[in-house]
Amino acid sequence: MADIFKQSAQRLNDWVQKRRVKQHAQAVEHVEPDYSTIFAGKWAFIDAHTKKEHAMLIDQDLKITIDHKKLDGHIIGLSSELLTFLDHYGFQLKIFAQDRRPAKIYDESSGETYDIVDRNTP
Repeated sequence: MADIFKQSAQRLNDWVQKRRVKQHAQAVEHVEPDYSTIFAGKWAFIDAHTKKEHAMLIDQDLKITIDHKKLDGHIIGLSSELLTFLDHYGFQLKIFAQDRRPAKIYDESSGETYDIVDRNTP
C-alpha cells in the first residue's frame, strides 16, 4: 500500500514539474524584446541649414533630451528599426535604426531628416 502511495505521489510530482517547465517555456515565448538597448545612448545630429550640432540623449526608459531639454510627449511606436515619438504639439519625431543603432532622425515639424552621429564614449 505504501508503494502505491509513493508511486502516485511520484507521478503527481512529475506531472507538476512538467507542467511548470511547460508554463515557463510559454512565458519565455511571450517576452517582448528590449529595443531600448538599440536607441539608448548619447547621440548628435547636425542641422544642415545652421551647421549647428544638436546633442541628443535617449535614456533606458526612452526619454529623449535634445540640447539638454527634455522633450514633452510619449512613444507611440517602437521596433528594432524605428522609434516614433509624438510631442505635445502633435508632431512626430522618428528615429530610424540601422545595424542596431540610431542612424537618422526625422522631425515632422520641420520636415527635415538628419544623420545621427554616435557620441557614446567607448
